[in-house]
Amino acid sequence: MTKRVLGKTLRTDTVTLILVLIAFAVVTSLSITWLVSRSASKPLGKPEKQFSADVQGRLDAVLDTYVSQGHVAGAIVGIWVPGEGTWVKVRGFADQKTHQPMTATDKFRIASITKTFVATVALQLVDEKRLGLDDPVSKYLPSLPNGSSITVHQLLNHTSGLFDFVEDSAFQKASTSNPLKKWTQAQLLAYGTSHAPYFAPGTGWHYSNTNYIVLGLIIEAVTGQKVGAVIDSKILKPLQLQGTTYMTGLPTKEPYSKGYVNDNGILTEASDIDPSAGGASSAMMSDMADLKVWAEALGRGDLLSREAQAERMKTGATDGSPMAYGLGIMKWGDFVGHEGNAFGYSTAMFYLPSKRATIVVFLNSVSNSRLSATNAFIRFAQVLFGSQTP
Repeated sequence: MTKRVLGKTLRTDTVTLILVLIAFAVVTSLSITWLVSRSASKPLGKPEKQFSADVQGRLDAVLDTYVSQGHVAGAIVGIWVPGEGTWVKVRGFADQKTHQPMTATDKFRIASITKTFVATVALQLVDEKRLGLDDPVSKYLPSLPNGSSITVHQLLNHTSGLFDFVEDSAFQKASTSNPLKKWTQAQLLAYGTSHAPYFAPGTGWHYSNTNYIVLGLIIEAVTGQKVGAVIDSKILKPLQLQGTTYMTGLPTKEPYSKGYVNDNGILTEASDIDPSAGGASSAMMSDMADLKVWAEALGRGDLLSREAQAERMKTGATDGSPMAYGLGIMKWGDFVGHEGNAFGYSTAMFYLPSKRATIVVFLNSVSNSRLSATNAFIRFAQVLFGSQTP
């Protein structure tokens, strides 16, 4: 989900600070070792090749602009370029109030990266002949206004024209005044369909979370299961993404980073919003190692037929941005993946097929496009690949 509304909620003394920093250094070192060994194809304990000191210094300088200057409480960045180098960095705090250090194993809400999972399930159902890209939505949801003129394909690539429920002022007020409210997909859809469409289906492009609420309902209608359960059985279990879940409530036990909104340099916690407020558009949680695996699988099309992957990768122009959009996938330069910005988190996950390179960026603060995880990803990519980035 890309709108900031769902990213809103809705010092210690010197001795304590020193102890926190010592703990942070130890935990970070251990967690980075764990992450590299978990995500690498080489045997445990074999050293990973490192980038040159010059490249590492330039990557560090990019990260400094986000963390050291106080724009975010914490950050996790992973870069893997086979044959060239691995760079995993963890900085700052998962909880600014308690100064709990961020670790590479922390879980975080991935917001609109959820769409990549939902789109993949839809394409798997296409492969299974249980769903058709050119099928009208009315075939599965007869009550959707204008559903006979909207196709599954148009939902996937945001050309349906459906109004984004996140932009509805009544929804904004309700979600921020009662952040723990449990929402149904039908309630979210009602906000989206209470407005006139942006344009006639297939005649324009507008990013709309409503599209993925509809896709979630279609998946449930076709399979007879909740969308989260389908994602679990068709993606998470086959890829062994044990740190990834489709959330049905706020985390209670697992260590995870809190999320913040940066308003004029002041970080305000904003992560305690029930995931049902985003549903199939943004309800998932993951961690760095799992996003690396998922970015690669997404970019290669591991869980799809060649035909379905080719359809996914047919990207088109968006709204004047250098980003192009396919079927639940973004393309920046030669990189493919997706971003997520909501609930106080900014995340970017991208894969470069020609180099088999992966970049994952997590910032536990939503601020503006200049300080987003996608902006950081682009700057990291420019250090390493230059012309292959926008």
